Amino acid sequence: TAGFKNDRAKGPAEKARQPVGKGANLDAPATEGNRLMNTSLKKVIGIILLGVLVLATISALIQSRRGKILQQEVADTRRELREHGFKTDLADFNFHTDAAMQARASALIIFGYKSPGDIQNESVDLMSRVADDAVSVVWNQDWLKVGSQTIQWADLNQSLETNRLLLDIACAAALSGPIRFDLEAGRGGGMTLKHLPPLEQLARSFNHRLLVELHDGHFDLAWTNLLAATRLVTAWEPEPDEISHKERFTLTALAFAATWQALQAHQFSDAQLDRLQTEWQSVNFFTNLAETVAFARASGAVSIQRTRLQPIPARFSLAGLLQDPLKSPRLAWANLMFYDNFLRYRVHDSYVDEKNLLLFDSHLESELRVAYRASNWLQMRSMPGVMTNAPYSSPLRPRPPAYNNIVEIAEAMMDHGTSFIARAAEAEARRDILLTALALERYRLVYGFYPFTLDGLPDNFKKTAPMDFMDGRPLRYQFTSDGHFVLYSVGLDCMDDGGKLPLPNAPRIPKGSNGYELVPTNVDLVWPRPATP
Repeated sequence: TAGFKNDRAKGPAEKARQPVGKGANLDAPATEGNRLMNTSLKKVIGIILLGVLVLATISALIQSRRGKILQQEVADTRRELREHGFKTDLADFNFHTDAAMQARASALIIFGYKSPGDIQNESVDLMSRVADDAVSVVWNQDWLKVGSQTIQWADLNQSLETNRLLLDIACAAALSGPIRFDLEAGRGGGMTLKHLPPLEQLARSFNHRLLVELHDGHFDLAWTNLLAATRLVTAWEPEPDEISHKERFTLTALAFAATWQALQAHQFSDAQLDRLQTEWQSVNFFTNLAETVAFARASGAVSIQRTRLQPIPARFSLAGLLQDPLKSPRLAWANLMFYDNFLRYRVHDSYVDEKNLLLFDSHLESELRVAYRASNWLQMRSMPGVMTNAPYSSPLRPRPPAYNNIVEIAEAMMDHGTSFIARAAEAEARRDILLTALALERYRLVYGFYPFTLDGLPDNFKKTAPMDFMDGRPLRYQFTSDGHFVLYSVGLDCMDDGGKLPLPNAPRIPKGSNGYELVPTNVDLVWPRPATP
């Protein structure tokens, strides 16, 4: 009775938890079934993984054998290219310099590191457009504009005085001999070009000091600074890197504008003008330009080799790959595919990439060497490799990270859509204009006026014929009613736009199929007349 009463007192939930009999367990069949099912699933997964690993091992052995064959093909390709005069290794390049040149280079770049963050880091517009064919003579103004500031001459002079000693040392170095920078070629695409920013800063400071000396009537000092700015272009032998050559083109444009400002003073002697002509005559902006392709080829090959030697990421260990399916089948499959691609690239595809790169860049180098022998841009731009000079891009995955960086740098080289080679053509055309403008100033120094046509310019004033590199025809020359002249090249579009200075944001030819060449339209390269007060 007591037991019966106790059972009645228990709630339904407690009754449900009471065993039916000694050792009884109603859930046992279900639990045993789940255990057997899990065991079977694990066995199936284990069998599948084992099969995948077996297949992966077989595939790796096959890929390894193919890799050895391709490795030999790469070695044969290198040998054949070297027999034909192509550089294939970074060891083929030596950018080290002697102690004297290193001292000169240090003197040139130290100013860029030490210059204060004030007016000197801005830039005076030396080609301030006033009319279609006229530019302001900056140094003849009562004030000047530096960047976004309107300042007095005394302010600019004081800014320059803070580093006069360093500027004097850099100026003497620029005038004393050839310019090269000591670099580690073995670093390839990772080579540090830390001299480029201070070199441009130095050029702008030379130009600023030129303006101050012209304004103050110190023409001998102005001449020294102009020659120093010129030699940053003419005496510099840039390393075969596109970024370095691009910087040289920028320095050329700065020197072009500075020379225009200086010649408006009409205070230089014939010997000084002849010296400037000699400096510009010594330059050819296409010399050794194809060497940049050779250096890019060797750098790219090294980056592929380094990718091939990268260790296997820790997350792709054997234990990790076996545990991934238990965590997430989708993640396991993605990791397995990435691991397979990683191994395939290391043992096989990287050799395909390396061989393709060597052949691609060697073919491009050959095309460019032929193109650079053309006498003008109009001929050159129609030749293979010039308008479609995109760098090698691997179709394989994963692509070498270091070479991806090289591709990105090459794309960044597009300055407002103008390609690297087009920039070289512009620099060459500026050189032609400078040589002719200096000859015209020598003529004026003797006769007191400029000739009415270029045909009236005697040979003894010219270093070369006044030809336009863009189209191979004579430079366009207009004698103006105020006794000055306008001299110009037709520019990259090879169309004569009448010698009009470009407006900001000038229109350009739409992007071509290669996605690289955007040539400015309605733009000439102009040596303008001076604007009236």
